[in-house]
Amino acid sequence: MTKYKALSLLLVAASLTACSTQVTQSTAPVAASTGTSTSANASSGTAAPASATPVAVDYEADDASGQWQDQAATRITLNGDSITLDGPGAAVDGSTLYLVSSGVFVLTGNLPHGQVIIDSQTKGTVRLVLDGATIQNDDGPAIWAKKADKTIITLNEGTENQVIDGQTYADTTAEDAPNAAIFSMDDLTINGAGRLTVRGNFNNGIMSKDDLRITGGTLMVYAADDALVGRDRVMVKDGAIAVESGGDGVKTTNEDDPEKGHVAIEGGNLTVTAGADGIQAHMAVQVSGGSIRIDSVDDAIHADESLLIAGGSVTISESYEGLEAKVITVTGGQTSLIASDDGVNLSEPGTGSAQTARPGQGGGAGGKPGVTGSGSGVFYMQGGTVSVDAAGDGIDSNGSVYMSGGTLLVNGPTANMNGALDYDGVFELTGGTVIAAGSSGMVQTPSEQSTVNSVGMLFTQVPQAGTTVSIRDSQGKELLSLELKRSYPAVIFASPELKQGESYAVYAGEQKVVGLEIGGSVTWVNESGVTTAPRGGGFRGRP
Repeated sequence: MTKYKALSLLLVAASLTACSTQVTQSTAPVAASTGTSTSANASSGTAAPASATPVAVDYEADDASGQWQDQAATRITLNGDSITLDGPGAAVDGSTLYLVSSGVFVLTGNLPHGQVIIDSQTKGTVRLVLDGATIQNDDGPAIWAKKADKTIITLNEGTENQVIDGQTYADTTAEDAPNAAIFSMDDLTINGAGRLTVRGNFNNGIMSKDDLRITGGTLMVYAADDALVGRDRVMVKDGAIAVESGGDGVKTTNEDDPEKGHVAIEGGNLTVTAGADGIQAHMAVQVSGGSIRIDSVDDAIHADESLLIAGGSVTISESYEGLEAKVITVTGGQTSLIASDDGVNLSEPGTGSAQTARPGQGGGAGGKPGVTGSGSGVFYMQGGTVSVDAAGDGIDSNGSVYMSGGTLLVNGPTANMNGALDYDGVFELTGGTVIAAGSSGMVQTPSEQSTVNSVGMLFTQVPQAGTTVSIRDSQGKELLSLELKRSYPAVIFASPELKQGESYAVYAGEQKVVGLEIGGSVTWVNESGVTTAPRGGGFRGRP
């Protein structure tokens, strides 16, 4: 049996450990656009593409409520190799329990070599209350919801419960053959105030062929492959959830219907340790609240189409790429990430993964200086804070970037084939603050048509890791600062605080490096004073 390492359920608010900043600007988050942006692309005269559209999230009253009526419930006691019933709607065959009608069923005790099968012949919801129950099946799912309008698993307050499947299944070839310790053919909801440990030794931990909703309880899910799977949607409203998976942590699989294949997290505490993607959706991922912590081998959050972060905290301690989708929109929340390749990657579906990326090149211009490609990836930032610590590109858009608010902080690469900011089209900055440190070989600033001014600082005496670089005004007041995670020759500062015609100074620690005057939307400077843009990489802050 696979040895699982312990998971901690102590989830704390995301902290911006990748860097520190001090800004005087405050920008309130705005809602994600559901239509075409009015921001114009100055190089082409066309409007920006539409940003991520919020996905539909719905809960019924019984989804959120862990309350049930004791007098109406069927009581079931698991006694090792036998099962006793007190009430209607259930039947027993050896060590297999069948729930054959809608209603409330309360399970207590231990079933070490058995199975619960839900095969309701009546309309309505089947509520399975785990009241200190352990269910383990040697050759199939421990709980198998074959047929029900909806199944709700309620974790009774103050109880410990376990669901465990075997390492091999008797049936793996039939259509819709089960492949998870808890497997449901219809909608599945988990709620309540108790604790549940699920061990998916064969393949997945918890899977619904329709929607999977989690609205409460303390869940620990271990899976040989994927931990939490909903074919159509996975929705998390509340609860303390920790998953450890050999494959993806949280996943949707519907790739045929654009209205499905969504992951939506609006509350609770979610900790993911994943051997593949932390959160993966064929269509869209939406985070509007809660606390999420991810340690993943591949992408931390991946959506083939769109990713929307509108609130909550997201802390990514390890990933190949931190955030990846065709369109990424950030309107709020606190996001902090560490990536061994690109921090935020805007790519076409099916590209940019650990399996397809070219080692050392990341994305964006593909290591080719001066390329302005026609990719359709777009990054929108309208509020919130995104803090990136990336060995590859910090922000890599195979398309464009449109930023109107929020704070973007990047500790980027040291290799010259990557950059802290890497875009193929435009980086139109009309609001918000950007501080980005990285290599100088392919350095880019926001585009020259931006209404917010940028300063590109090129160091010949390169500051060491741990140094705080900053911009101060003529009175010595610190406006923007960033603690460098590595030694970087290039730092980009951009903020509404930087006014044309006014004087500023760049500092490394408490040492003044150079004074400058803002002369346009993009000002380049080195220790000797205002200078021209770097030529080696061909990137000069122009579209």
